[in-house]
Amino acid sequence: MFFLPIVIAYITPFYMMRVWWLTFCGEPRDHHVYDHAHENWKMYLPLVVLAAGTVFSVISCSVR
Repeated sequence: MFFLPIVIAYITPFYMMRVWWLTFCGEPRDHHVYDHAHENWKMYLPLVVLAAGTVFSVISCSVR
């Protein structure tokens, strides 16, 4: 039971690097979809909420 977590911890960085590389540096599979892909304005709303929460947390923790 001890060796399974060690094997998983050893394999995970290689798999995650492959996923990252294929996502950001790989060639698109369908150039038609790639050329017409764009973000919807609704995709920015969760980012703004998370950023505001982060700024609020940092300010509230640094005031103490």
